[in-house]
Amino acid sequence: MTEPTDHLAIFAGSSQRLANGNTLVGWAAERRVMASEVGRDGEVLWSVRDASNPTDRAFFSYRAALGAVPDATPPTVEPAAEAVVGLGAELTVGVLGVRCADRGGSGLVACEVGDAVSDEPGEHRVAVTATDGAGLTSTSTVAYRVRDSRADAAVGPRARDLRGEGTTGSWRRQKVRADLRRTGQQQRLLVRLRHEAGVADRVAVSGTGSADGFKVRYRFRGEDVTGAVRRGTWRSPAIEPGGHADLKVVVRRRGAAEVGDRLVVRVDATAGLGSGAADHVGVVVRAR
Repeated sequence: MTEPTDHLAIFAGSSQRLANGNTLVGWAAERRVMASEVGRDGEVLWSVRDASNPTDRAFFSYRAALGAVPDATPPTVEPAAEAVVGLGAELTVGVLGVRCADRGGSGLVACEVGDAVSDEPGEHRVAVTATDGAGLTSTSTVAYRVRDSRADAAVGPRARDLRGEGTTGSWRRQKVRADLRRTGQQQRLLVRLRHEAGVADRVAVSGTGSADGFKVRYRFRGEDVTGAVRRGTWRSPAIEPGGHADLKVVVRRRGAAEVGDRLVVRVDATAGLGSGAADHVGVVVRAR
């Protein structure tokens, strides 16, 4: 392609001498072409027009060159408004709700929490370090609170009818009734055990035993654990955070029971981790 002789910029044309000796021409108001690169010998190496613009009136053009710009902006560490973690949990950026970001262009390489485990209830601080692809780092001290762990027990005739889930305290506020109308009649109940720790924990259970008019048995996964529960030495298998274990309670009316007789079967649950605060549920058994 040779040098154009019939192109005319009515006004505002431009030219830019390039590093290779060629010339970039911006045709401005010329309707047929927007820009051309012309060689040293006057030959047009290429031309471009904007097909989406019927008037082709792009009034300037320029050559953009890719250049290396060093990353001089360190990454950032953005803590959550309030981080509350479970006792014993390994501290990670996800657990703490921390976000690391890099705006310098080299990309985020790491966002790491200093070695720490939430092993004591209360207020704490830990260092979080962000590293980008250029080797730049930022460290921020993040505040968090470790909540104490305690057991959470709930009781009911079946899993969908439990009393006391998510609440702790007196059995009087977390109880169900079992009315037995004839000798030999029995009622099966479910005690669901949970805990609030950030790691797996075992829940210790103690419970009321049999009386003259009523027999009380405790079973776990088909095994009779009544003796251990009565002594307060039975502990659940390790329960993962958010998981549960189900203890069965079976109460049966004996021949000695008379109408109006009553027995409160109280079940106390204590988490292995934490301050030792217990949760309590109850079954009020009546002979009707």
